[in-house]
Amino acid sequence: MEIWKKICEKKNLITTVIGLIACSALIFVYLPIEILNALPATGGDTGSHFWPLKTLVEHALPNFHIKVWNPGNLGGEPQLVHYFPLPFIIMAVLSIFMPLGTAFNIGTMLPVGLFPICVYFCLKLFKLKSPIPLLAAAFTLSYLYNESFSMWGGNTLSTLAGQFAHVYAFDFFLIGLGVLSWELRKPRLPLLSGLLFAAVLTSHFYVGLLLPFVYLAFLFFEKTLGFKHRLKHLLISGVLANLLSAWFVIPMLDNSKWTTAYAFKWYSQNLMNEIFPKVFWPFIALTAVGSVFFLLMSFYRKLNEEEWRVSMPLWFIIVCSSMAMFFIFPKVGLVDIRALPQVQMAICIIAAIFVGLFLNRHVPERFVGLVSLIFVFASIWWASYQVKNFPHWNKWNYSGWQAKPSYPDLEKMYDLIRGDFSQGRIAYENNQVANSAGTIRVFEMLPYFANRSTTESVYHQSTIYSPYAFYFQSLISLTPSCPFSQFPCTRYDANRTADYMDLLGISQIVAMTNEVTVQLDQAPHLKKLGKFGQFDLYEKKTATSLVDVVQKPINFSTTEDYKNEFYLWFTKYKPGDNLMVDATKINDEDRAKLQEVTVESSENCTANVIVNFDKLDLQTTCPGKLHLLKFAFHSAWKSLNGEKLYLMSPAYMGIIPEKNDTQLVWGDRPLWNISAAVSWLTFVAMAIWAVIYYRRKK
Repeated sequence: MEIWKKICEKKNLITTVIGLIACSALIFVYLPIEILNALPATGGDTGSHFWPLKTLVEHALPNFHIKVWNPGNLGGEPQLVHYFPLPFIIMAVLSIFMPLGTAFNIGTMLPVGLFPICVYFCLKLFKLKSPIPLLAAAFTLSYLYNESFSMWGGNTLSTLAGQFAHVYAFDFFLIGLGVLSWELRKPRLPLLSGLLFAAVLTSHFYVGLLLPFVYLAFLFFEKTLGFKHRLKHLLISGVLANLLSAWFVIPMLDNSKWTTAYAFKWYSQNLMNEIFPKVFWPFIALTAVGSVFFLLMSFYRKLNEEEWRVSMPLWFIIVCSSMAMFFIFPKVGLVDIRALPQVQMAICIIAAIFVGLFLNRHVPERFVGLVSLIFVFASIWWASYQVKNFPHWNKWNYSGWQAKPSYPDLEKMYDLIRGDFSQGRIAYENNQVANSAGTIRVFEMLPYFANRSTTESVYHQSTIYSPYAFYFQSLISLTPSCPFSQFPCTRYDANRTADYMDLLGISQIVAMTNEVTVQLDQAPHLKKLGKFGQFDLYEKKTATSLVDVVQKPINFSTTEDYKNEFYLWFTKYKPGDNLMVDATKINDEDRAKLQEVTVESSENCTANVIVNFDKLDLQTTCPGKLHLLKFAFHSAWKSLNGEKLYLMSPAYMGIIPEKNDTQLVWGDRPLWNISAAVSWLTFVAMAIWAVIYYRRKK
């Protein structure tokens, strides 16, 4: 009997190795050699994500911080404050051993390659009997390679479109679930699960929103410890996860008031086909049949505790909570459709558990490995059968920008406009024509290609300047994107751009369609600098400045809803209109001072601002007067001379400089510094405790 048991264990090991190699092989089959390209990938949002990595490596890390103020997009945006930093930190570590572009390319696909392995070890750590973990790894390939969507996150097409952070979060989430189960059974102090769940929160917060439901599932369904002990362990894990991720989560939440809400509600005529396409039908059927079968069986036969335990209720809870989030997200400013990928993943895992339970109960032990391999290879074939776009999307992305048809034309444009961030911004038409350059978002990378700032960003929620950038985009776009439903746009009208270019700090425009170029050619305030293939470049005839000395009395906004009031003011704006100041946070003394410090137009005042990462240098001949700095307002800015900063329309910083030279620095937020210190102290305390624990054990 003992010999037979060892033979079975050896067979299980061989089956597992063969199955996992086959699952991983499916991923490597589709990877092009171009992924090793030293030039960064493009495609969808992916290309735009390289700029934050470059700023992290070249500007943030050398100064011993993560959050860097990027002057190149959206009126100046805080990078890796609103968006998730851990994937970029992993890429930065990879760049120690390879070119930065290669590290970016490999880093975007790394979580996809690890995903089936993470699924396997998740269920293995749950102590589910073979072949359940292997079946789950194989079944979830259909989730990974599902091509019914490319924007929700989690699958391969979403990853190539720029949602790689979502897969990182899923990987950490899956391993964290398994580790938490293992820690509760031992029992071990849940240090590792706390660390892994902190990684989830710093990889993608949407996945992190599942963690409260995970803890509740373990609390009520795990039976290896008493209720009080489980509660203590789970509280420790949850507290550690929050403390370790506080360096990102707290600044992200604190930053939210300086962002633009994106309460997007997904609409599609074939929504159910996108949520549950044909690739999921076998797993939905297996889940439905398995649920009925094992529910009926549970009435007269107790299920094996090791097989059932907390795992099955946990996955059902994930499905139910995610579906509830789909309806809740739009009400709290989140994107509803991002709640559904985990439903698809969980259904595949539930189906694998049911099939594994059935095989172990109703198939002779010596045949279980063979039958499970049949399921594995059938699953691999089924997943690969659905693949249509992934291979050529891969090739398109990883061949890089320079391989795209329009790149030679754009390179000539970049040479012409190359400069620095102290110059006026460049706005551009939104149109599918730009895909010939690698992605419709190619001009978001102007900071990378030409060292020039632009009005938009891949992280379009990240500043309060965003609605104005997209309103201006609609003035020069035949097909504007207009992502914010609460801030409606307008139709293209080149003449109206004259009203807004100076206000928004725009000096140049890139157009792509005939309808728009015809209007821009006739606009009296613009001159054409050249035609570069499909792209036409225009420049404002008069100079654009990123700082103005305010020449007219200002109006005060006293409503808490300054964003809507400022936007209404902006849509009706004409040059010379009185600017507005948010007066809800200023006292009577400041109000009186602001009314006194505007200058007469006859006064000879000049002002200039030198723009760098994390720093603005204001030079003026009129200290003591109100200046409008045309950069997105954020409370993390501080004047080294001690002057107050005022929130002014449309989304800018007002300052009354006391001297001719004033320097503003970014990132001075005590709350951010405290949260970073808390995370570091927690990590150090965990490391010290782990060393002491293992020394005592030894």
